[in-house]
Amino acid sequence: MLKVSIIEDVLIPLLKQLETAKDHVLKENNDFGMKNMFEKIVRDIHDIKDVLLERRGAERDLMYDFGAVARLVDNMFDGVTNHPKTELQNIEQYITFIKEILIPQSELSQSLPLRSTAMTFSEETIKNSLVKKRLLIYWWISLGLVESTHGRTAEENGEIILMELINTEGHAGSTFRGNQEDGTLLVFSTTIAQNEVWTLFNIDRKYLKFEESSYPRLRNMAVMQIGRWRCLERHHIEVENKLRHHIEAENTEFFKGLGTELKYLSLQGISRITQLPDSIGNLTNLIILDLRACHNLEELPVKLTLLKKLTHLDVSKCYLLDHMPKGLSSLTNLQVLKGFVIGNTRSKDPCRLGDLSRLMKLRKLSINIGRESMITEGDFDKLKEFTALRSLYIRGGKLSHLGDNIWDVKVLRLKFLKDFSIEWSQLLRIFPRRLRLEYSNCPKLTSFPRTDDGIWVT
Repeated sequence: MLKVSIIEDVLIPLLKQLETAKDHVLKENNDFGMKNMFEKIVRDIHDIKDVLLERRGAERDLMYDFGAVARLVDNMFDGVTNHPKTELQNIEQYITFIKEILIPQSELSQSLPLRSTAMTFSEETIKNSLVKKRLLIYWWISLGLVESTHGRTAEENGEIILMELINTEGHAGSTFRGNQEDGTLLVFSTTIAQNEVWTLFNIDRKYLKFEESSYPRLRNMAVMQIGRWRCLERHHIEVENKLRHHIEAENTEFFKGLGTELKYLSLQGISRITQLPDSIGNLTNLIILDLRACHNLEELPVKLTLLKKLTHLDVSKCYLLDHMPKGLSSLTNLQVLKGFVIGNTRSKDPCRLGDLSRLMKLRKLSINIGRESMITEGDFDKLKEFTALRSLYIRGGKLSHLGDNIWDVKVLRLKFLKDFSIEWSQLLRIFPRRLRLEYSNCPKLTSFPRTDDGIWVT
C-alpha cells in the first residue's frame, strides 16, 4: 500500500476514532492523566504522519501495528474492556514503538532542544508562586527554544513541553550563575547552543529605577521580564493582590541602555509609563513585546513600526490608548496582536483595521472598540483576507454585525457588544469550523444556547 493510502485510509480515520473514544471515555471518567495520554497519542500520530509524507518509504509495513491500535480503540467505547486506562496505556506503547522505528532517537532529541534548556528558573525563584503559562512559553519562543513544527504553532509546542515538565517528577534544567541586586532583581545567564544568554528578572521589586551606570550591562540582556509575572491568587481580594504586586517605573530612560541582543521585553502591569521613547525602534531583534495592563500608557510611538522581527505584541488592558500607530501593518511577521484599538475622530493618522490585511501570518487578533471609534463599512470584511487567523476577540463599541463572510476561526470571544446582533444559526453558518465561543454582555444575541459560564463549543 502506498504511503498516501496509509495516511488517508488508516491514520486520518484513526485520529477521528481516537477523538470519539476520548469524548466517550472522559465523559464517564474525567481522569486528567488519561486526557494527557490521549493528547500525547494524537501528537505522536501526527508526527508519524508528517514523517510518512516527507519520506518516500517507511522502514517496515505499518499496517499490522495500526490495525492493532484501531482494535484497542474500538474496545474502549464498545464496552469490551472494563479497564480503559490500561487499554490506553497499551495504545500509547504501540504508537511510541511505531514512532521510534520511523524517527531515530537522535532526531527526537534534536527536534525540541527546550527539553534540556527550558527551565531557567531556580526552584527558589518561583517557590510558592503561580507563574503565568504564557510568560514561560513566550520566553522560550523569544530564545528560539520552541518553534512551529509539524503543523503546530510555537505556542502549541510550548504548551506540550510545559505539560511534560509538569508531569515529570524531575527535569534537566539549565545551570545558571546569578546574583541578586537588592534581593529583588535577578540577573543570570543560561548557555543555549553554546551561546551565553542573559536574563533580567524582576522577582518582587516594586519601584524600578535603573542608574546610567547599569546601561552597559543592560545592553547584553536578551530577556527582560521586569513587569508582573505571577498569577494573582483567586482566593484573595483582587484589589489587595494588585497592590501587593504593584510595580512602578520612575521613567523610561532605561530604554537608552537596551541593545540589539534583546528579544523579549515584558513591562506587563507597570504603572507610570505614559509613552514609550522613540529609542524602542533600535531594538531591531525584538520578537516579543508585552505591554499588557500598562494602565497609564497613552500612546505608542511610530518608531515601534521599525521592529520588523516582532511576532507578538500585547497591548491589551491599556485602556488609555485611543489608536495604534500608522505603519503597524508593516510588521509582517506579527502572529499575535492583542489589544488593537480602533481610532476615533481625534486620533492623528491612526492605523485602520483594514490596514492589517497585510499581516498574512496573523493568527490571534483582539480588538478594542471605543465608544467613539470610527469603524468604516467593510473594515471587518477585510479581515477575511487573514488566511492564518484562528482566534478573534472583539470587545466593546458600537459594532452591529460581522457581515456574511465565512471565517476560518477556531476561537471567538465577544464581550460588551451592546449593539451586536446575530442569530445562532447565522453564527454557525459564518463560523463553520469547530468553534470555541465565549460571550458576555452581548444582549442582542438571539437563540444562543444557555450556558453557566458563557462558553460554548460547537
